[in-house]
Amino acid sequence: MEQSPVLDNQQERRETAIRLAAFFEGEGTFVVSVYDKKNFVNCTPNIRLGNCDPDALEEMGRILKLHGVGYYIYLQKNYDDEKHAQVGVLNISGCKRVIKFLEAFGDYFFARKRANVKLFRKFIPLLMDRPGSRAPKEVHLERHKMVYSFKQANQELNRLGVSRFLIDYTPNTLQGEDIVRQVAKAT
Repeated sequence: MEQSPVLDNQQERRETAIRLAAFFEGEGTFVVSVYDKKNFVNCTPNIRLGNCDPDALEEMGRILKLHGVGYYIYLQKNYDDEKHAQVGVLNISGCKRVIKFLEAFGDYFFARKRANVKLFRKFIPLLMDRPGSRAPKEVHLERHKMVYSFKQANQELNRLGVSRFLIDYTPNTLQGEDIVRQVAKAT
């Protein structure tokens, strides 16, 4: 009996999503960039993946494209000598792209980055719903507080580093989950 091409595509999409999430779990970084002006604070979420193998980055890009997630790859200059590896960074930048990434791959994260996924899922929709620079001063102060809470919580999660799950297969994500709960209570 011949399988449906749609089923094959669904299976491939699931398998590639698992592979990409595992790669990001080990080598990815969740970053919150803040632009603070006199009367307005803006925040850009980024999910980055740095690697010395351009082919691996291209494969991750292929998977992102398969799932409709926008990205760009920056490749460092390739030196001729053998002492330097070519470093590349794959970047998913902006609220809409990051939300699309989290919708496609967020459920496949399995260790510490799961807490970053949860944090980004909580804050990005809240930040997108806030008014822009023509809003009253009180709204700016509220947005400012929210942006810096988001940035601080993300920095704390990143400070925790790679999960021990990836090192010795002992799940240890409780501390990361606690940070997300603390931020949720504060906002």
